[in-house]
Amino acid sequence: MNLCRMAWARACVGLALAVAAGAALAQEYPGARTVKIIVPFAPGSATDALARIIGDQLQRALGGTFVIDNQAGANGVIAAQAAARATPDGHTLFVSTNTTHSANPHLVKDLPYDPLKDFSPVARLTSGQFILVVPPALPARSLSELVALARERPGKLSYATSNATSLVAPEWLKALAGLDILSVPYKSNATAVTDLLAARVDMMFMDQANAVPMVRAGKLRALATSGGRRAALLPEVPTVAEGGFAGYALNSWAGLFAPAGTPPALIERLTQATRAALRAPDVLERLQGLGYEVIYAAPGELAQVAHEQHALWGRAISAAKVPRQ
Repeated sequence: MNLCRMAWARACVGLALAVAAGAALAQEYPGARTVKIIVPFAPGSATDALARIIGDQLQRALGGTFVIDNQAGANGVIAAQAAARATPDGHTLFVSTNTTHSANPHLVKDLPYDPLKDFSPVARLTSGQFILVVPPALPARSLSELVALARERPGKLSYATSNATSLVAPEWLKALAGLDILSVPYKSNATAVTDLLAARVDMMFMDQANAVPMVRAGKLRALATSGGRRAALLPEVPTVAEGGFAGYALNSWAGLFAPAGTPPALIERLTQATRAALRAPDVLERLQGLGYEVIYAAPGELAQVAHEQHALWGRAISAAKVPRQ
């Protein structure tokens, strides 16, 4: 019994020392070392813009130097793997999205990271949807008209896709509506959008952050949104489910994560700074101007969102019959 008590006491002392060390580290953080925020997409992307705004606010609040590390490629796998394997000391952060955390587990064979185990949630940043858009010249002003047009011209209409994630939304709609529409893959979102604007392809499910400014400018026409409710930034546009396809719901989201094992005291400091940033009026204005719907959530809530979205995307990908690559 005495040995057990001594072992228990040692464990308690060890835990107390670890907590104290973590608290001291949090007070000194980030110190002289640069904090790297890994982004899974190229400079100029919507996620890159989001990360730069958040990184700038964290630097102002916490001091030190925060830099963006764009590691584009392999549908976000390269960046997510690098973030998951980084030292968990708060000096590597990761702006994740539905691509890396929700879709990849169901699309990529032998995924070299576990989105639910290899990361410590810091804060949810945004919520969004995919917007089904067409060039203004296309003779379809609603989802029902687009479906009718596709049925009149089987195999003639096309949609652009720039990554595996943007493939899921149209393929699910095709499966539900029984449509024959050609998929046209692009290496980058920018090239896909360029061809869409020039009407070289007929439609695309675009990220909300990319689509909203173009819809508002009249460059593209929005026919439907992919979520379970209408998009707050485009409330006049009905959902796919409202267009006659009950059960269709697919959301995008972004969150700030650190590698698993990052001290809780550091996570708490980062969470508080991120929450303050997302509540700042100028930050809200900038992000909304980029087409983002800002939704802050604490680490526990973000973990729940990650689990729920992981399951939702799994169901959608199964229904769309998109194969693993």
